[in-house]
Amino acid sequence: MSSTLFYKALRTGKMWDTWLYYRHGTYYLFNLFSPFDGGGFCGIAMATSVDGVHWDEHGAILEKADDVTWLGTGSVWQAPAIGTEDRFILNFSEWRGKGQTIFFAESNDLLHWRRLGNEYEFQPDARWYRTDGRWDCIFTIDRPDGGFYGYWTANPLDFTGFGFGESLDGLSRRASIGAMFRPCPKWSLALSQGSVAATTHCLAPITRQRRTTRGCSPLLRNRLWDRFAP
Repeated sequence: MSSTLFYKALRTGKMWDTWLYYRHGTYYLFNLFSPFDGGGFCGIAMATSVDGVHWDEHGAILEKADDVTWLGTGSVWQAPAIGTEDRFILNFSEWRGKGQTIFFAESNDLLHWRRLGNEYEFQPDARWYRTDGRWDCIFTIDRPDGGFYGYWTANPLDFTGFGFGESLDGLSRRASIGAMFRPCPKWSLALSQGSVAATTHCLAPITRQRRTTRGCSPLLRNRLWDRFAP
């Protein structure tokens, strides 16, 4: 059933963080949910709209693993296609044990999602980030030479900042030691409630940022993600 003005999920539970993806005339709205009768955030639900006003609820598309305390927010981007099929990636976080870690799901149509295995798990590197802090919400922009730059919520050890990295395929990534703010005439970032937005218009100054131009050190590899030497 379509609802107007304020969308409220009726089938899954209480709503929390939301994010949108627009493609071919359709808005895809994703939201965290927790059970109506209480408890932590346990899944991601979805609704669609052709005008951004009237919404059709689709229900849960992803639920937390059995050994997870709660599931956290993410975003969606289109990755390079495999064969003739479109491919979309959704990142989300889960609190496992004593820390937050990032996982991924994929879809060919933005409606049906498959959780990817633990081999794609992305954890904070204790040399550069707090392992008991925030580690979620990867947001991407196009990389000039192909692939993506990614920004995510993180707690660098030596400064206040965020996570930064790049990916050629939208899934396997190379991550830096983190970033701070600095004045920049070309790019601006807006950080709010765990999300990062990037723009080519400097609406607000960036005060400092770590450079990652030295390339990837083969000694700093961690699963699918490579860290840049400081």
